[in-house]
Amino acid sequence: RRAAESIIVREASDTYREGASYSETLYRVIDEKGGIGIIGAMPITDRTHQLRLHFAHIGHPIIGDSLYGSSSGMIDRQALHAFSLTFSHPTSGRLMTLTAPISADIAAVIEASGADVHEISERLSVIGNEFFKTKSSERNCV
Repeated sequence: RRAAESIIVREASDTYREGASYSETLYRVIDEKGGIGIIGAMPITDRTHQLRLHFAHIGHPIIGDSLYGSSSGMIDRQALHAFSLTFSHPTSGRLMTLTAPISADIAAVIEASGADVHEISERLSVIGNEFFKTKSSERNCV
């Protein structure tokens, strides 16, 4: 939620507070090595800080998230990467998917865990497609 004195500054709050908006995130654990979980996640709703808050709530804050977790010596920012984005083209309505390679700083975190960056990239591609096929009753949600 916004801090009382600012429209920009955010502060952690109780996720079950009265009047809170519903939010849902699908996720799958891709790998876990060296105490680091590598996760594929897809926000179903569009809430500010949604992934950051959801993973902190289940006890797994995002590496480098100083608001909902803690800063990290491994990376100078939150270890979040939009591997793929799917949306409808604004004029044609055609479904489009854009992908981006894993950035060097996040690759360094993955490698520090002992996982292979190329294997993680391949698994992210597969998981992205699986999210759209999964029935809601079979989903891991937060």
